[in-house]
Amino acid sequence: MKNYQQQSKDKAVKIYGKEPATLDELAELVMAVINYTPRTKPVNPVKVVGFSWSITHNSAISNSHYAPINGETNWSGDKSNVPRGYPGWQGRVWIRFNKDPDGFSSDFFPATLTYPGTGGAGAYNGPWSAICAAWYRTYGVGTKRKPIRYPEPECRSWDYRFFDSDWPMLMEGYEKQRVWDILSDRDTAIPTHNFLWEDPETKAADKLFLNTPMGQLKAMA
Repeated sequence: MKNYQQQSKDKAVKIYGKEPATLDELAELVMAVINYTPRTKPVNPVKVVGFSWSITHNSAISNSHYAPINGETNWSGDKSNVPRGYPGWQGRVWIRFNKDPDGFSSDFFPATLTYPGTGGAGAYNGPWSAICAAWYRTYGVGTKRKPIRYPEPECRSWDYRFFDSDWPMLMEGYEKQRVWDILSDRDTAIPTHNFLWEDPETKAADKLFLNTPMGQLKAMA
């Protein structure tokens, strides 16, 4: 009988349309699953308008809170017969929503078999730091928004990890690349992988907001 993680993976792959073969494709799957997962009424659903990560490979990703499909968690190493980590990827993830997700936005991720850790609301020096800072400089904190106001950037960020064995096709692709790098006398270390996607309309609106004088914005509000 499949466990809940395998069921989550099967559903995620069905939503995306295929099993990811690259890290970029896994990022696209994560966005697709979050956009598919209902959190609000269908007339105005929560959608991802920005997604980014910076991750590196590690031979022992912590399994204190999460573990791969065929693995076990091991809080503080209490289980002597269970590893204290599994191979996988770790780093930082940033996500931006079109509206307040109205709840723990980290709850979206386990359905993608990728796992957030410490973090929460805010820009966290990520791709949308400039637009977040400009919004707060213009409108301040705790002010009542009017319809004409530029919408507050709904940004979140966490520590992030996922495991090789949950997404085996990813490492197959990287191992092939490493062989090519060796044959080409290139650096054989697996580099940091950076991914960034932004909704074009949101990106254009941000640019307009950032280029509009603050006094004019306040007058409009």
